[in-house]
This record gives sequence, structure tokens and C-alpha cells, in this order.
Amino acid sequence: VDIADIENEENRYCLFMELLESSHHEAEFQHLVLLLQAWPPMKSEYVITNNPWVRLATVMLTRCTMENKEGLGNEVLKMCRSLYNTKQMLPAEVNDSNCDQELLSLLLDAKLLVKCVSTPFYPRIVDHLLASLQQGRWDAEELGRHLREAGHEAEAGSLLLAVRGTHQAFRTFSTALRAAQHWV
Repeated sequence: VDIADIENEENRYCLFMELLESSHHEAEFQHLVLLLQAWPPMKSEYVITNNPWVRLATVMLTRCTMENKEGLGNEVLKMCRSLYNTKQMLPAEVNDSNCDQELLSLLLDAKLLVKCVSTPFYPRIVDHLLASLQQGRWDAEELGRHLREAGHEAEAGSLLLAVRGTHQAFRTFSTALRAAQHWV
């Protein structure tokens, strides 16, 4: 490694990708984690869409053997959680490639709807919930109650109006507030 390899973000990213391609063992991946933590967060547009943390997690999970898949999966979760509220925090992008039905169901099963209100996942979770109501897996009234208790009255009312099939033209902010107070 030469000083020129790390003097700017583009060179650091290229070096990281080269090291990632040659890594196959857990210890090597742990060294890459330390390397990314030591470097300043990468900000260029290309790097944001090809986030090195996401690339690292993907390679770790795709190259692991069936025997250590669960352990390595737990390591990836621990790595992601360690980035939370740091300068290295993962971006909150949500699109069709990284937000699937299973993820949305897991968030609802774990009763994380309230914690997701301020995230890009919230509208997708609500859409998923509305599309899945016939299965009886989640109680919309209970979810509305949780939202209201957490101080999200408009969201609670809006959810209950949507569950009851109220036309979108009638789902105003004040109607949502009244619905939350009336039904929850």
C-alpha cells in the first residue's frame, strides 16, 4: 500500500474494493471493518450508491459457508448496529431492491411500526399492512393504539381511516386526528 492509495476518497474506495475482492475469511472481513471505521465516511455520489459498508456485508454473507451463515449474519447485524448514530451511519435509502415484503413483515412482527414512523420504511410498512390485512396477522387497532400512545395521533388516525376503507379525499389531517381520538 502506497500513500497515494489512500490520499483521496476515490483511491481509498478502489483500495477497499481490491481488498474486498481478495478477502474470503472472517478475520479479513473484520480488518476491512476496522479500515472503514478508520477512514472518513465516503461522500461521493458513486460511493453513496455503492456504499462500502453494504458491499462488505453483501460479500460477507455471500462468501460464507452454510455452517457459519448464522454467526456471520449476527456479525453483520452487530456491524450495522455499531454504525448507528456515528459519522459512518448507513444512509436511510429505501427502494424496491432493498425493501421487500419479508423485511416489512419482520418489522411489523417485531412491533417496530412506531420506531419506523420517521423513516422511509413507514409508508411501505403501512402499504404492506393494508395489503395483508385479510390474513389477520396484525391488529390494525392495536398498531393504531401504539402510534397514538407514542404521540403520533395523525398517523394513527390515518392508518385507521385507511384500514376502514375511507376514500383518500376524506383523509385529511384533522379527520385523522379525530379518527385517532374516536377509534383508539
